[in-house]
Amino acid sequence: MIIKSPIITDLKIHGLEDLYKLKTLMEATNLKINKSQIARELDVDRRTVDKYINGFHKSRCRLSTNCLTPYMDLIRELLSDENEQLFYYRRVLWQYLCDNRHYLLRCTTTHF
Repeated sequence: MIIKSPIITDLKIHGLEDLYKLKTLMEATNLKINKSQIARELDVDRRTVDKYINGFHKSRCRLSTNCLTPYMDLIRELLSDENEQLFYYRRVLWQYLCDNRHYLLRCTTTHF
């Protein structure tokens, strides 16, 4: 009798990203894996190992928009030598853009 099962026999774990392969092995064979031993070998916490076995994927990059992008040309123009008003400090330029009703910059000083 030949029994075919979807068990992965060539299983190599090089890092956290490979741990998702263990879930199919655990479900198919009804075995338990020593997560603490895997955590010691990978030098991470056992809860992290459990999280990656259950299919967690770390996001590659944050998708966030910069609040200054629409104002970059204006900021370059205001900081150029051709402008009659000089801005010596970053906070003064930020305050000018926030207070002027033509620009209405919605950004905190830490992001400026």
